[in-house]
Amino acid sequence: PRPPAVPPSPPPAAAARWEPPEWAVAPQAPVSLDLVRGGTKMQSLQLSRKRAYVFGRSRERADFAVPDESVSRAHAAIVHGSPADGGRDGGDGDDSEAPLHLIDLGSTKGSFLDTGAGWERLSPHKPTRVPCGAKIKLGDCDTVLVRPSPSSPPSSLPPPPPPPPLAPPEPEGPRFSDMLQTTILPSTPAVDVAAARKAKAEALPFPEVEGGGAGAEGEGEGE
Repeated sequence: PRPPAVPPSPPPAAAARWEPPEWAVAPQAPVSLDLVRGGTKMQSLQLSRKRAYVFGRSRERADFAVPDESVSRAHAAIVHGSPADGGRDGGDGDDSEAPLHLIDLGSTKGSFLDTGAGWERLSPHKPTRVPCGAKIKLGDCDTVLVRPSPSSPPSSLPPPPPPPPLAPPEPEGPRFSDMLQTTILPSTPAVDVAAARKAKAEALPFPEVEGGGAGAEGEGEGE
């Protein structure tokens, strides 16, 4: 008799994706990492939508695929929150942004962090704080991740009010000395009353005769 057919073996189960720790929290403020190669910023990676992001060579197991042979399929993870305070989204150390941690996921070539004193290889599966200005290197990849320093906060003082508009020039008027000349009347010369009366009498058709008016009328009546 013919031996029974051997059923085909099931395909290997896909490796489970890494799950973030319980203390991981979603950030309340925007968080990003700069992708830098040769001192030049290539792009900015936004890391504000989830509690954690995995970097690795496998597109199935990583949120950001790193096409480098020295990078493991699931190489390292960036996690928001802090294990010391149960993941509360608050500042730690000298950071003004949310706490950010790097965890090596048991990679072959290692994960490295430079906080200003040189590259240091991280212990696997141990969260390490990533301060602002720190650099991250995965394996031998020459592209590094840099956490940018926070921008300067806006001033709380309101901007100064704009200067008032300049008043239009007033029309040029007469000077004060001219006003005095036009308003002050010239002095009137003294009037000689006797001379005025004499001039008035001479202008009459019959000049006045001093003391002779009554005698003339009597002489006429006698004729």
